[in-house]
Amino acid sequence: MTFSLTVQKQEIAGKVNSHPLKYQGPEAELPSGYLSDRLVAMFRDPEWLYCYWDFSPSTYHYIEDLKKQPFFLKAHTDGREFCKLPISPFAKSWFLHVDAPGKTVTLDLGVETENGYLVLLRSNQVTMPTGAVSPKSDEVWLSIDELYGEERYFRPGFSPEFWQKEGKRQYAEYVSSPMPMAVGPGFAHYLWLDTELIIFGKTTPNSVLKQNGQLVELNEDGTFSIRVKLNEGEQNLNFESLAKNGLSINKALHVERSLIP
Repeated sequence: MTFSLTVQKQEIAGKVNSHPLKYQGPEAELPSGYLSDRLVAMFRDPEWLYCYWDFSPSTYHYIEDLKKQPFFLKAHTDGREFCKLPISPFAKSWFLHVDAPGKTVTLDLGVETENGYLVLLRSNQVTMPTGAVSPKSDEVWLSIDELYGEERYFRPGFSPEFWQKEGKRQYAEYVSSPMPMAVGPGFAHYLWLDTELIIFGKTTPNSVLKQNGQLVELNEDGTFSIRVKLNEGEQNLNFESLAKNGLSINKALHVERSLIP
């Protein structure tokens, strides 16, 4: 195995206009509204909805003329109204007890006028949670022995069903080395070899560090340590450090592994 450290041409830190930590907008507080007609609904749990809304200037003036009339939020599902709640249109947000687990719900905000009910705003569709354990489950799960016997090892954080479906994909890097492969009966003698690389270093505290586009967790003092699975052949491990002041540094490790029979 050969190991070398290469530094890209931009070794000297330079300004980055699109830095993810650099705020480039106006120094102002968020507005209380955006002067547009909009009603947004989202579920809190299987029985409760939360919604918020805003009005354009023309709709706001129209509401001012009708503020003595009763305003309502109405919930619909399958084309049928099943919940009607009196509200104040100037509240800007509301919780509704709809008790409609698993159903797709749409909200209307409107006012009762002399000519009937007038819809002012209509929300997006929201599918409520079912409020029960999901009937879906993985049909087949690998045993521990089967898992360790796989030729390819995949990133942690997924179920074995994912590994089975994605088994033909080739991953160039891994978070850490796998456990040794399990060897069944009938093998009188065997030798299994693998290797991993431990990379450690330090960057400016409170920076963002990425390794091949993936975030690397930093300690408070800016130090870090990661373990990378080494495959046969060459690998390029690119590191980018982005500081809060907009400075950026890029460095790369070039690693080559070969197994000699």
